[in-house]
Amino acid sequence: MRFVRLRSASRRNSMEHTERLISLLPVGTVLTKDRMIVDSNPLFAEIFGYCQSEMVGRSLEMLYPSHRHFVERGEEWYGYFRLTGGHCDERIMVCKGDRPIKMRVNGRCENRRNPYDFVACTFEPVPHPDLGVELSRREREIVGAMGDGLTSKQIARMLKLSHRTVETYRSRLLLKTGTRNTAQLLCFLQNKH
Repeated sequence: MRFVRLRSASRRNSMEHTERLISLLPVGTVLTKDRMIVDSNPLFAEIFGYCQSEMVGRSLEMLYPSHRHFVERGEEWYGYFRLTGGHCDERIMVCKGDRPIKMRVNGRCENRRNPYDFVACTFEPVPHPDLGVELSRREREIVGAMGDGLTSKQIARMLKLSHRTVETYRSRLLLKTGTRNTAQLLCFLQNKH
């Protein structure tokens, strides 16, 4: 009888230690079933600006810039899970309030035949390197207008420049910051300042 009580207590302690371990991990951690959030550690919710209770039972789609991104990434990861059982990549995701954030995601599935049955993933924000980027007054004007959703032609009219000049500024800003597109540029500059 004593052995059964000890084994039962040992299991309870083991579960408590596992829960403590997961809650203390220095990366956001989530468990999903069919791409729906089953559970997470507090840091996962905090990274995205939510409370844990706001996320449980919801689709991971809430963290993607669009439905298309959610579907495409899901199809890509499905293939990797079927082949290797895991995958890791970096991508732009969105926090509460639609703020973009670059994230490194590492995941493993429980069953390669049915990869999305249960998946555990870690989410880690990717810091932008401090490149010491200083923007000129004109660059700040152009970036501000881009952040307001204006096209190059609209920015050119507003600043009384040619549309090609605005495109040249945009290209140089991408090179200067090491980003590949306007969304990454704006995300980089928002996180920097």
